Amino acid sequence: MSKETHPSMSSQTATSLLGFPLPTDLTVPEVLSGDQIYDMLMSKIELELTTAQLALLDEKYKGETKPQAQARAERYKKAFHEYQRQFQEYMDALEQRVHVYERHVLAFYEQEQQSGDAESLSAIESQFNS
Repeated sequence: MSKETHPSMSSQTATSLLGFPLPTDLTVPEVLSGDQIYDMLMSKIELELTTAQLALLDEKYKGETKPQAQARAERYKKAFHEYQRQFQEYMDALEQRVHVYERHVLAFYEQEQQSGDAESLSAIESQFNS
């Protein structure tokens, strides 16, 4: 899955920041809770290890043999390794989106400042010309 199209990267529109309106096409990256990130990733790797399923595992596997328990533990170990890999990929993508957002906000703010400066200079010039 590419970082650009990660399904967890839904966004919400920013309407204001620091007291001035932002362009309507600027979006704030959504930051999920730890449980949401964990379940989103783990549900694609090992459904039994999602937060909703963890409490059910003791009952589900109460009669398993030692070799079965060892095999399951190995499966879970692999699942957690894969989770760590995908989590890092998710966080890298989120960090990239946040940096893009920061650059857009700063660029917009600088443009607003320059526009305001130009308007102020025009007003001063018109006063001198009056």
